[in-house]
Amino acid sequence: MIKKQILILLFFLITVVITATTHPDIQYQNGHIWYIDPNGSDAVGNGTPENPWASLYHACNNVKTIGHIIHINAGRYIENYQCSLSPGVSIEGEGDASTIVSHFANTGYFQCAIILKGGYNPRQHISYIKLDGDNLACYQGIGVYQRSNVSIYGCSFKDILYTAVRFGGAGSINNSFYLNKVENCSGGIGDGFADQGGCLHLSGQTNFLCYDNIFTQNYRNNGLLIGDAIYGFEYIRGSKIYNNTINWVPQIDENWIFAIELFYAEGLEIYGNIIKGDIDFGKDVNYGIYDYGLYFHHNTIGWDSPINVSTPGLQLEQTAQGVIISHNTFKNIDNPIYFCQYKYPDDFVEDIWIYSNIFYNVGRSVPNNSGWAIRFESGSGDDNEDPPLYYNNLNILNNTIIAYANNPAEYGIELPTQTTLTNVMNIEVVNNIIIGFNNACIVVKQQDNDYYPAIGHFNIQTNILYNNGNNNNIQFYGVTLTNYTNDGGIKSDPLFVLYPTNLHLSSNISVAYKTGTLVIFPYNNTDYDGLPWNNPPSIGAYEFFEDLPIEELPKSIY
Repeated sequence: MIKKQILILLFFLITVVITATTHPDIQYQNGHIWYIDPNGSDAVGNGTPENPWASLYHACNNVKTIGHIIHINAGRYIENYQCSLSPGVSIEGEGDASTIVSHFANTGYFQCAIILKGGYNPRQHISYIKLDGDNLACYQGIGVYQRSNVSIYGCSFKDILYTAVRFGGAGSINNSFYLNKVENCSGGIGDGFADQGGCLHLSGQTNFLCYDNIFTQNYRNNGLLIGDAIYGFEYIRGSKIYNNTINWVPQIDENWIFAIELFYAEGLEIYGNIIKGDIDFGKDVNYGIYDYGLYFHHNTIGWDSPINVSTPGLQLEQTAQGVIISHNTFKNIDNPIYFCQYKYPDDFVEDIWIYSNIFYNVGRSVPNNSGWAIRFESGSGDDNEDPPLYYNNLNILNNTIIAYANNPAEYGIELPTQTTLTNVMNIEVVNNIIIGFNNACIVVKQQDNDYYPAIGHFNIQTNILYNNGNNNNIQFYGVTLTNYTNDGGIKSDPLFVLYPTNLHLSSNISVAYKTGTLVIFPYNNTDYDGLPWNNPPSIGAYEFFEDLPIEELPKSIY
């Protein structure tokens, strides 16, 4: 009996070997890993380490089993066709040594060089490969459409015309993009922003993670457009974008070039990023089912030095609800925070918290007659445009806001004054330091001649207003105020450690030390350095403690 079982087993093994030899495309399992190699063969290879295939296209057509992996050996592979990766099948390489050079050129929706489309997907990844567009010959790199649980990590993307990676399709959850490097993979060839792509496209995503990536884009030659680093025009919910570096370019001639451009954000957290470029929420930030619409914190936004064009840092268009902006550095830009709600009458703005931020060198490299550290635009001179329905619960607390000494911006803060439904309601401007603005520290004025400007429940208290225009007084133009409190501010030098390179308070003799009003923040109730506030707190973004050493601000902010 035992001899018979041994003979049956030997016959089975011989059959497998013969079949794999005579039919090289039969599924061969060696630890669930299949191989391609520059010296392999699609004609006679069988995907084994000893007899690998030659192309990713062929491997994707033959590996279909969930849990299996296509391994790309070191080498350079020319791929002219679209590679369709089955659910649950992963691709792994050996870093930049495993280079896929794609010439797949198709502008169709999610017509990418490597496509992952639909199907139940328990888990899969693409890791440690380089995708080279060969001087923009490839139009779109990797596309993940209506597929969940996909991770792309440790990869490099270079010289792709429109978009390096696209995630899309309503209902996609738990996808991720991390530890990648993306260079010159954002743009287009047509006229206007409708033809522009971006490095990473995020639409219809829930619980997406994007972290520890480097995105770089310079201007392109021959009049080719460039687009965004991270972008998407459908919803993004419950997601995080953190610890990325984005080296972008400023907007020129209204080409709508953004470091980040997203629509319909709910429960989105963005933190720990270093960004040279504009961040734009082009349509609607809402709570949804989350505790906030947008939590934007501990980022460094801006250029190495002031530039000669106007650039927002963080811009929120249309509806903005549940927005928390805290513990950020905004440097060398002339409009660090811009709420832009002047056009559509169905928008609204409520529950805005801006606190414990540093604004440094607010202005441009050339003289100009504009610029605001924080701006709420609530009206325009165009009769076809209207203010939003309402503003309610705006809080600007414990920020240090410093204009660029050589060419300062016009205003520290411009507040909203008009709505289509009711008065602007419940504004708190408390415990801020505002220094060096050309026209005024704070301006409150009519912005749309078709609507009556009015603010109810308006509190301006314990701010240091120093070296600003209008004798450090708030500038009012034709606005009706009810339940209005203004203590006039403290108009003295706050005595920084070393102005303007170290904005910590120098000692307990500073007029800012423990002279603020106690306020409670929704998240992270600390100063810019993460230290607890005294009671009463100091004014500005930094608390002062005599028994703690004072450290200079990082050199990167000035």
